[in-house]
Amino acid sequence: MLVASCLSVATVSGAMGPSVFAQETAAKQPVAVPLFRHIDPSKKDPDFKAYPVIRFVVTDDFPPFSYRTSNGALTGFNIAIANSVCRTLRVECLFMVKPFDQANKAVETKEADAVITGLRESSATAQELSFTRPYYRFSARFAVRQSMSIKNNDVRALAGKRLGVVVGTHHARFLTENFRRSKIRAFDTPSDAQEGLRTGAVDALFGDSLQLMFWVKGAKSKNCCHLIGDAYLEPATFSRPMAIAVKRDNRKLRDLLDHALDRLQISGRYNKIFRQYFPLSPWKGNIAKEKST
Repeated sequence: MLVASCLSVATVSGAMGPSVFAQETAAKQPVAVPLFRHIDPSKKDPDFKAYPVIRFVVTDDFPPFSYRTSNGALTGFNIAIANSVCRTLRVECLFMVKPFDQANKAVETKEADAVITGLRESSATAQELSFTRPYYRFSARFAVRQSMSIKNNDVRALAGKRLGVVVGTHHARFLTENFRRSKIRAFDTPSDAQEGLRTGAVDALFGDSLQLMFWVKGAKSKNCCHLIGDAYLEPATFSRPMAIAVKRDNRKLRDLLDHALDRLQISGRYNKIFRQYFPLSPWKGNIAKEKST
């Protein structure tokens, strides 16, 4: 059963080409940004003098979160968040580029102070690292063709409809378990699924919100489609959080980073950064649908 609820968080994943990033195709409509962080106003400020420099490990192949521009400059949502954190704390910000599978080792060996790569918090990573509260969370959305009259994305509205999804993904399992009155067609790749929607092989496509967002706004979709309804969350699978990781015993730095991230949300700076890199809202405001437990 799916229920609508007011949430302060929501989530998504997928690779997109830099040519369709929001800073190059600026959003013309206001982008609704949810509040990812619960802020405790009674919490004491951390020790601001503890870290005059923060060394971040990043990747350069994870657009729109961290990548290089055509002239080789390091940029992206994660980079902007880290830079704003440093400005908030009035400390120097240094970046060290590592492959994703080597990023956490740099912190474990004290070569760097923090990881901001989208590293997943798990029982394995928690043995060596400690994570801030989320600054972003992934979600899933439905896309339909412009000519379709489908307005809602709930079970009733999509009953009998042909729903596309990528085979073997958490999104596919979610559809199978919750949209049993719909006709589900699994495609081998995201590109195949997107083309299936564009050409009318399916009535709607379900997948990662960001991946669908950049596709519908990009050239490959040929302006065929748009997103409908609110975001779906499933925290255990496709709605994983993004957070900054530090060495497990480094509570002082984690608290400092959480303080700065809170300030970014309170000041509205986070919203401005978000709108630079994302052309649409992955959530349609702050209302999202979450699988009931």
